[in-house]
Amino acid sequence: YLCEYYGWDTISTGSVIAVMLECFQRGLLTKDDVGFELSWGNAETGYQFIQLIAERRGFGTLMALGVKALARYVKKGSEKFAMHVKGLEISAYDHRAAPAMALSYATCDIGAHHNRSWAITYDVEAGRTSYGRDKAEKVIYLQHMRPLFDKLGVCRLYWVELGIDPNIYAEAYSAVVGKEFILEDLLACSERVWNVTRAMAVLRKGISIKDDMLPARDFEDPIPEGSTKGIKLDHENFINLLKTYYQLRGWDESGKPTKEKLISLRLEDVAEKLYG
Repeated sequence: YLCEYYGWDTISTGSVIAVMLECFQRGLLTKDDVGFELSWGNAETGYQFIQLIAERRGFGTLMALGVKALARYVKKGSEKFAMHVKGLEISAYDHRAAPAMALSYATCDIGAHHNRSWAITYDVEAGRTSYGRDKAEKVIYLQHMRPLFDKLGVCRLYWVELGIDPNIYAEAYSAVVGKEFILEDLLACSERVWNVTRAMAVLRKGISIKDDMLPARDFEDPIPEGSTKGIKLDHENFINLLKTYYQLRGWDESGKPTKEKLISLRLEDVAEKLYG
């Protein structure tokens, strides 16, 4: 309720509170540092932190900047449990037993967000510990399908939850614009958008394979309980999966769209800016 009241993202808020709790649990922060006692499962602690963030008081000023900035201030090894990709906190799906979901987080343009590719259901279907080529293919398909809804200005609910035939979107679009399009045409447009976005990230931020990486904890700390207990991501297999993803996308080993790929997508102007 409080996050909605203030207009905040609940995932990022919960993640930054979790970092504070773990810092306290491990002795990296004390009651004197924070101003009050911290403990897991105490809802009042969460309320207090949200008020600190809203009023930018004490640690709330740092927490408002996200887990990456918070850990940079605390140091003392807190970087290990500041779970983020490209500075964005990870959505609440444990991807240590979901390589496709892990790849989705790693390669998402804005960081570890589930909205670009919700692939965990495919992990459950295809195998929790599988790192096959099919998972890279699935992630790319979802990264083209999910943003399609944004371009069309429609909700993804009917496709995801209600299971309608995605070809209906192409039929509806064709009816609106008065020109025939099939689903593959619209997905090709999504691919162009994805490559333009990547090229912009390379040019503006120097984004590369170093940024398409997950926190070390994903590879070091196994899942502690539940049906996937003991599983963690295999670093070598994940890197190979990431390289397969790049190959399928037509990107080089650094994660940069190749000139040939951009030209094949009719993005000659982008290729010119990226390669001269």
